[in-house]
Amino acid sequence: AHTQHAAMAMASGQPWKPRHLLRLEENGLNVADIRKSLDTDGYVVLRNFFSETLLKKVRTSATRLVDKCFHKLSAAGLAADSLESLPFDRRIAELYRDRLDLAPTLFRHELHEPEFFDLFFHPLLLDLMVELVGAEEIRLFPNYSCRPKLPSSEGHNVLWHQDAGLSPDGSPNEAPIEERLRAFGRHPQGWRIINCWTSLVPATVDNGCMLFCPGSHTLGIQQHVAVKQHALTSIGAAGHGKYSTQIDPAVLKQHAGNAVPIETEPGDLVLFNNLLFHSNQPNKTSTVRWSCDWRYQDASCDTHRPEQGHIARSLVDVDAEVQSAQEWASISLK
Repeated sequence: AHTQHAAMAMASGQPWKPRHLLRLEENGLNVADIRKSLDTDGYVVLRNFFSETLLKKVRTSATRLVDKCFHKLSAAGLAADSLESLPFDRRIAELYRDRLDLAPTLFRHELHEPEFFDLFFHPLLLDLMVELVGAEEIRLFPNYSCRPKLPSSEGHNVLWHQDAGLSPDGSPNEAPIEERLRAFGRHPQGWRIINCWTSLVPATVDNGCMLFCPGSHTLGIQQHVAVKQHALTSIGAAGHGKYSTQIDPAVLKQHAGNAVPIETEPGDLVLFNNLLFHSNQPNKTSTVRWSCDWRYQDASCDTHRPEQGHIARSLVDVDAEVQSAQEWASISLK
């Protein structure tokens, strides 16, 4: 098919383009502009990338996660009312109103549900990742989350950090910087890993939207310091890492003043560099700011984690890809 397409292009005098690139162009996505924003600012916001139909599926799955939270609280004698009648952006906050220390800050292992397949393996998004990562095989990196950011909860705030500066447990990553750059930095064809973020409800300054320091990805991997160690609990659902870690305060002092808020609507997709300085603001509202974050990496690179993730797109072995929502629901974080 590619050969036939190339022959037709040559006959018409037009340069040959792979089908995934044509699909991107047909959907109004200018890869050169996206790459320029990622290279210059370290991030780009693609408005209305996801359909409301897809988002409704993801919210449905997230609602089931809240159901499971209620069942765990109920089994522990801590909740009698499931609060099912409350809106999506209020229910989990009310379940944990008097027990914020037990509230989940993220869900990860629980995301192997059919609805999340449509988000993580979105065909057009994978087309874009093939171009931006520039690898023959890309993996869904084994760090994907759905996060309910609860109101007035310090435990749901994210300190200034670079993903490449953290270990899986949230502590500072002490691996040699050269090794981490080989896994998460630049290469001639693109960036070895791209972060994705989307909100399931409007993300605003008031409810704790993301904060970015534009251009900070060009500063290299910075020293990170552990600020707090958390006592993890088995009640509720998934928790956060064992540590809260941030970029060296001396470095932050020079750059945090340049931070910009990233306000989004449901359906918007934020792409950003793994080395970009980012954090979020406190949620000062009475509702929950639900969001999802995930990453795609060149599958030939080290994950710097025990898990290796899942092949999302392969140009060399299609059978290696996760094939369907049913397959995604039948496997686990690995």
